[in-house]
Amino acid sequence: MSKAERDMKVSAGNFETIVWPHISGWFGDDPVLYKTEDHPDTLRTEFDRVSGVDFWAVESGAGMISIASRVQTYDKTTFTIRYSRDSGNDTEYQKRMRQLRSDYELPTYTVQAYVDPVLEVLRNAAACRTDELYEYISSGEPGSDWNLIGSDENEVFFPVSWDELDTQVDLTVYDRSRAGLVTKPDDPTDITAWGGGDD
Repeated sequence: MSKAERDMKVSAGNFETIVWPHISGWFGDDPVLYKTEDHPDTLRTEFDRVSGVDFWAVESGAGMISIASRVQTYDKTTFTIRYSRDSGNDTEYQKRMRQLRSDYELPTYTVQAYVDPVLEVLRNAAACRTDELYEYISSGEPGSDWNLIGSDENEVFFPVSWDELDTQVDLTVYDRSRAGLVTKPDDPTDITAWGGGDD
């Protein structure tokens, strides 16, 4: 198993155990989460590898929503998009743009989350419709409008900030004040905000 494959497996595990309990309400009243990789028949494999669907949120008897997820262990406020691979294999940027232009199936939502894997806590997360995200990205050019960032695995990514997306797409954020999207109101019970000086 390559490092990239291990990273994807860890990311999926963190999504299930750390992220999902906090954001499941975004996708229905009581949705059940299914990981595409756990059901490896031909069609589900195509959903994963071709359409980029990592999970399904299923509301029994009501409907289902497909989700593309990326979970990282930093503390950022961006969607991180894989732009290119040294191998030349297609990335999610290339696949999603092709799907968008050809009316092929896209994951309904894209979720980007940041966790502390040691404390097993969610730092922040955001979600938006995948078609809205890539429609917005299609209006610019990676490398010109968004910085390209190389990785140790000879892959190139570009970050799209939640701040710029907030006015462009229907963006849901777990902690908007932590993301800097709203000003956190004063809390008179928060002693860390007190001056602490002597009278």
